[in-house]
Amino acid sequence: MKETKYKNGMKLSGFKRLAEISSYNSNYHIGFDGDLLYLDSDDDNETAWYLVKNKGFELIGYSYTSDGDVFVEDNQIHS
Repeated sequence: MKETKYKNGMKLSGFKRLAEISSYNSNYHIGFDGDLLYLDSDDDNETAWYLVKNKGFELIGYSYTSDGDVFVEDNQIHS
């Protein structure tokens, strides 16, 4: 399993939203060490978190409004 700096329990409020390139349910944030994060939300409960890389997007986890929008690592959901 690969190591990640994005851990269970993190809150989205800790990351700056880039309003200039974000829109409803499709948001970009500055992550750790200048990482670019893309968050794709549905109109219900789930937000998928992606790390933007040179060659695309890497799914790193999810958050759920019903659970206070705290981050859950992808490997915790699908393992």
